[in-house]
Amino acid sequence: MNQLKLELEDENEEASHLSRNVEILMDDLQKAARADEFIRREPSNMSITSENTYEIQILKKELGIAIVKNGELRARSEQSATRAEAAEKAKTISKINKRGVKNKRRG
Repeated sequence: MNQLKLELEDENEEASHLSRNVEILMDDLQKAARADEFIRREPSNMSITSENTYEIQILKKELGIAIVKNGELRARSEQSATRAEAAEKAKTISKINKRGVKNKRRG
């Protein structure tokens, strides 16, 4: 019983941590999307220096990395939620079984 409780607490903590990471990555993705939108709306008469081009390339690479990390964190978060649900069901079943054993002993 204590083991299930510890596992559930671990899963809840991991899910909470992953949720925070997903929020951070989503914020980073939004910032990168805004930067990309700004670049696209840039007036055609404005010259792009090689420094700006380099910075754009870096931002695009960072966006790609953030998208991959976001996908990984979403998958891990979903797995954690599934494990937490299973642990909660096991905990409930354990409680029901213990009540049944106590009732049988009394009867």
